[in-house]
Amino acid sequence: MSDMLLCADSSRANNEQLAGTGSQYGVWFLLEYRPNWHPKAVKIGNNTITEGMAQTINAALETANNPRMLFIRQMERKTGPLRAYVVFSDELLPRAYALDLNRYEDLLSMPLADMLSGRVDEDKRVEDPFYTVCVHKERDRACGTYGWAVYNALRSLAPGRVWQSTHIGGHRFAGTGLAFPHGTFYGHLDAEDASAIVQAEGQGQMHLPKVRGRSCYAPHVQAADVALREHLGVTAYAALRMKSASSTGENTWRVVFSTRTGDTHTLDATQTESEYEVIKSTDDEKPVNVPVFNAMVVTE
Repeated sequence: MSDMLLCADSSRANNEQLAGTGSQYGVWFLLEYRPNWHPKAVKIGNNTITEGMAQTINAALETANNPRMLFIRQMERKTGPLRAYVVFSDELLPRAYALDLNRYEDLLSMPLADMLSGRVDEDKRVEDPFYTVCVHKERDRACGTYGWAVYNALRSLAPGRVWQSTHIGGHRFAGTGLAFPHGTFYGHLDAEDASAIVQAEGQGQMHLPKVRGRSCYAPHVQAADVALREHLGVTAYAALRMKSASSTGENTWRVVFSTRTGDTHTLDATQTESEYEVIKSTDDEKPVNVPVFNAMVVTE
């Protein structure tokens, strides 16, 4: 079956729920890497980045708050300075900073650990939203199949602000992408979604129909966030703030949000197993049930 069906086709055919399928990260380090990518992101594929340099980067990442590293690249960037981003996908103060490197060794003279801890010069701050799209076909063919069309559609609308990326997780949700600085996961993307995403993110909003979750939240909070936004009809990032999230039992949580007007909304979130089966990776032999998060507003 896996020879005939991409994992993303399996997920789409079952109308798999997107909300609550993002991962939780506090700090992102994105590094431009132009050579071929290894199937397992972000393993170094050749000697462009030495083992010593990789150790330096990994040591700095270990000091950060729940970090994630991605390789990025753009089709038109073959020569010239290399770009790196440090992104803090905070709920209330998301922010991104751009670093230009003449060569990877420049990282050795930078206080990278300090930067990943939040001490970055404000003059390096990026004001406009930017995007990464997973096209990492070496990791899973679904990302190459769906990702390229999404990448090309986005970069036609936001020139210079769209990057290819290595695997971000959940290739069965291809096309998958991220919107920064909020670190919002999107899934089941098609080229037709590009305009709505660029328009929404440019106005400080999310394109709710394709949101997997904000990386500042755990999956059950992601699901509650999307459920409440759908209930209230709000898409602005600043419209909601999480006040608390606590376990109420096995695979159950109570999540409380407040609005800008001071209203409080409480939701109960649960994790169950899907009734349907999907292929989690294109090369998997057997379809499986997957976790599903459900959230319901209980008080307003």
